[in-house]
Amino acid sequence: MRFLITALFLGVFTSSTWAQNSPPTYKMDGQATLMSNLVEYGLTQTHKDPALQGLFWFNWGPQFRLGLEGNNVRYDGSDSHFLLRLNGDLKISFSDATDLTITYSDHHYFQPESRNGNILGLNLNLWGYVLKYQMLSNFFGTSSRANAVALSKTWPVFTNWKWENTFGYMLMGTSDLSNYFYYETYMGIKPGGIYYQIGANYNSQAGQFGGAGDLMILILKATVNF
Repeated sequence: MRFLITALFLGVFTSSTWAQNSPPTYKMDGQATLMSNLVEYGLTQTHKDPALQGLFWFNWGPQFRLGLEGNNVRYDGSDSHFLLRLNGDLKISFSDATDLTITYSDHHYFQPESRNGNILGLNLNLWGYVLKYQMLSNFFGTSSRANAVALSKTWPVFTNWKWENTFGYMLMGTSDLSNYFYYETYMGIKPGGIYYQIGANYNSQAGQFGGAGDLMILILKATVNF
């Protein structure tokens, strides 16, 4: 925790210093994704049903941006049907191929509010390899903390295709759940203005999540940026 606070302080200081020579862009951009199943941390967030996700970013400058994200959710035994996220990113660039991003996301569920929480993390990008560390305040509505460590990489394949891979490890903050590995893989292509993906997800301790962590294949996504 002290490391994250120190990194945040240094990031704000660095960003403020660079901003003197880099005027704010105040640019707004967004993304909309339709998917057959919303999967995060190796767990379905929609009870394996389709989801529509919308994301908007307001760029305050080259290093800092704030965002608003919303999508439908569904959990077994819960009345939650919508998730609203308030996001913030602070990016510190070291070179054209290396950077560090401090991320924060505040989650609000409707309804009930027992799943509300936040995620604070660091994303270290080294020549396309992204190492992620995140602290979750309320993991999957368990009212307990969890830490996530993941490595992701996207490779160009078959000329016009992209192969995205994420390998992660979840460290549970409660003795009721075991730590587990998860793996996500997607193949994507953008023949026009829409980015199409097909993928799969694996959870090494699927049995402890009552079906939410089952092996999921043929996850389909269609994304539009604007």
